[in-house]
Amino acid sequence: MNLENITNVNDLLEANEAPSEADAIMKEVLDAGVVVGHEVCTRLVEANISLHKKQLLEQLQATEVDAVEVLLWSQDLQKLETALELLKQVNVGG
Repeated sequence: MNLENITNVNDLLEANEAPSEADAIMKEVLDAGVVVGHEVCTRLVEANISLHKKQLLEQLQATEVDAVEVLLWSQDLQKLETALELLKQVNVGG
């Protein structure tokens, strides 16, 4: 969203309703078909798992470890790993 083009409330509402980059990417993925869409989804979850593992390692190596942050990132990592396992069970015929 380009804030320079926002001059009133209606401009802001229209800008919020405009398709985002993510919307354009999703359209491309959906147009590519279910097999490609499933692979993209799986890879995104795998990338998010890697990001969480990296973040956890950095937090654990910090001078002062924030136990709450470590717990929250660990919980999210577990959820992502569960999501990945569920995705792997989906048969898209590819």
